[in-house]
Amino acid sequence: MPFLEVDRKQKSAIIGGSCTEREQIDLFDCEFRKERGRKMNTPRPEYPRPRLVRDEWMNLNGTWQFEFDFGDSGKWKELWKEGHGTFDKEILVPFVPESKLSGIEYTDFFTTCWYKRSFELPANWDKEQGRILLNFGAVDFLAEVWVNELRLSDFDNKGGWAANARITAKLADVATISFAGSRMTPGFGSIEQHAAEIEREDFRSIDFSTSVEFGKFFPERWRLRIPMYYAYSRQSTLPEYDPLDSDIPLEVALDNAANRHLRDSIKRNAEDYVMRKSLNFTNVGIESKDGKSHFFDWSNLSLTYSYNKSFARNVNLERDLEKNYRGLISYIYNGMPPIVEPFKKSKSKTLNSKYLRLIKDFNFYYMPSMFSITSDITRNYREVKSKNLDNPNLLIEPTYDKDFMWTRDYAFKFNLTRNLVVDFHATTQARIDEPEGIVDRQRDPERYQQWKDTVWNNILDGGRPVNYNHDFSVQYTVPVNKLPFLDWTSLQLGYSTRYDWQAAAVTADSTNLGNVIRNASALQMNGDLSLTSLYNKSKFLREMIRPPRKQRGKNVKFETGMDKVQKGKPVVVRHRLKTGDIQARLTAADGKNIKLGYESVGRNKIRINSSETLEGGKLLVTGTETPHAGVGNAVARFFCRDIDRIQDAECRVFGR
Repeated sequence: MPFLEVDRKQKSAIIGGSCTEREQIDLFDCEFRKERGRKMNTPRPEYPRPRLVRDEWMNLNGTWQFEFDFGDSGKWKELWKEGHGTFDKEILVPFVPESKLSGIEYTDFFTTCWYKRSFELPANWDKEQGRILLNFGAVDFLAEVWVNELRLSDFDNKGGWAANARITAKLADVATISFAGSRMTPGFGSIEQHAAEIEREDFRSIDFSTSVEFGKFFPERWRLRIPMYYAYSRQSTLPEYDPLDSDIPLEVALDNAANRHLRDSIKRNAEDYVMRKSLNFTNVGIESKDGKSHFFDWSNLSLTYSYNKSFARNVNLERDLEKNYRGLISYIYNGMPPIVEPFKKSKSKTLNSKYLRLIKDFNFYYMPSMFSITSDITRNYREVKSKNLDNPNLLIEPTYDKDFMWTRDYAFKFNLTRNLVVDFHATTQARIDEPEGIVDRQRDPERYQQWKDTVWNNILDGGRPVNYNHDFSVQYTVPVNKLPFLDWTSLQLGYSTRYDWQAAAVTADSTNLGNVIRNASALQMNGDLSLTSLYNKSKFLREMIRPPRKQRGKNVKFETGMDKVQKGKPVVVRHRLKTGDIQARLTAADGKNIKLGYESVGRNKIRINSSETLEGGKLLVTGTETPHAGVGNAVARFFCRDIDRIQDAECRVFGR
């Protein structure tokens, strides 16, 4: 059933059926509505949604004008216009045309039909504070609704298309060109997507980029290096419906425009547009002739320039413009110059003396090992202007964001000698102050000229310093090890300092807030004493700390006959091989090997345990004699040499 209601105030209730079956409802109001429905001959006059009741609503059931549209040409014939006249039939809503109750009772197949009815909104409805909702209780497939010749809703299920293209070309080792484009129209979507999920925007994008080595266009002997990179991209999105009037398709709004100027204005306001542009020259310079770094060489000089621009606009934003500039020039030398040693090749006996080693090893470098100067200028400019959609006559002033900085960097490292190194690094940051307001030569040439004069004067003055810092360090290895009596020592001295200065913020009333200064310094001394080198100066101490020499023992063996050996009864045999590293083998009279268990007892005895009882066997003991080292072992061997001769005695000497 169709019905109208005001979306302003709701109350929860359960209605439907007879009034006596429900609570929380005014019985008088319920009976009044039923009686009104009977007088108006309105079928089913009750509220159709029992769980949601509004205070003000209108039932649209009843007699409607009706007409079949077998050729589906009603929209072309403009049946939705008010002046079209009446339809040829009437139908009783909410009954379907196939039903006898509807008054039509048409049971054959048809594709389209039209309903029409006129009504007036009650005078007591507050149309300013709430929305007027038109509800249809049942729509089998698709319904298009017009109110006062204005289409309210429709699913345009026509298909769209999408395409992507990409081209990349490489011109030898000179250039690389790449182009990409894409397009997507309203109605494009996957098979799984519903009609409400498909694209409702016309999307277009192009991307172009190229990198060129312009140095290849010059003679090779010039050794020029000029790499260039350029990129351009643009994206445009047009909605299917006018964002300022979402009930009207954008194409209809454009077609209804009075003139070309108005048409372009409507399209521009609806379009979501983004553009980006970039141009870079990175590390432009001259290649080194021999691949080495020299102090005075054009190859140490390099230039860099970059420019980036982005622009965006949409229905809420009139302009979002951002520009970034950077210019950098640097001279960097990083190498190791030859060292000067004036007395190194001297054949003088005096200078070759160990007591004059300090003079003979004298050395120095005549150039620094690293030297760099860098000047880096960066500028960022952004302009944002929003639209006032609520009151177009009240303009919103744009906002500007500016940042213009000049950074100067200095550094050098000087190895005065092999032992003395000096390192210094300093950085200065200066701000180029700009006038307030827009910076655009086309839109405001007078203000642009003022900005130009101010900026150039500030650049010639070096800018306004806002930060300065430097680091300085000295590392010195004192050559005390070149003195004969101190060559077992070493000494390193170090000194470092840091200074930082930061300017105070600039206030509108020129109040002096004071600058900030921080500094720090450190003195470091490290010494090393090598006692091993000191002990090596004494023969006695050198012998004491010298590690013992690894001695290799000789192979020895012992063989004896065994008159009788009983199974499971251990027997101790003296072999006098002076080693505990032994192997033993027991054989019978017929040469058969007997399984034997054995263990060493000291350095001159072995305990065996035969697995069989035999007579007339032979025992073979082999091993490697382990020599002893040290005074203690020599004394021990002196006292043990006679003890070993005693049959049942044992003297153990522990050695390496």
